[in-house]
Amino acid sequence: MDEKYFDIVWRYYELHAKQRIENFRIFLVLVTASFSLLGYFYKDETLSNVYLLFPCTIYLLSGIIFLLLDLRTVELIDNALYSLKNYENYLKTTMKNKDIENYIYDIFNHHYRDKDVKKPRYRLIFKVFYTLNILVALLLILIFSLALIR
Repeated sequence: MDEKYFDIVWRYYELHAKQRIENFRIFLVLVTASFSLLGYFYKDETLSNVYLLFPCTIYLLSGIIFLLLDLRTVELIDNALYSLKNYENYLKTTMKNKDIENYIYDIFNHHYRDKDVKKPRYRLIFKVFYTLNILVALLLILIFSLALIR
């Protein structure tokens, strides 16, 4: 394994990590647009209440789509992390006889080194956020559907 391998894997990791953040930004824009449209339709008394379901449906669909995109992106990031851990293990074995301390190469394997250290839960933040937004969208659809029945 050489520097080219590391560069390719690192770019792959960086690409999908940035993609995850960019997906989140786009989702926030869609949520803002959906709520703006909902506020506009709610304020306009000349429109039927059926129009209130349209922004809620956009909100729901975007939550589902972006949750699925996030799950896919996390899987791609995990693939890159697996390769980076393998590369790190390779460096540790090849540098064992040299004058370099082994702990320098424990960047990606640090959770496995210390068994008492809990793994960070930051990976769940996006999943929980998207799931909560889906639940809010379903609640809004239910509320406005019940309002139409009356």
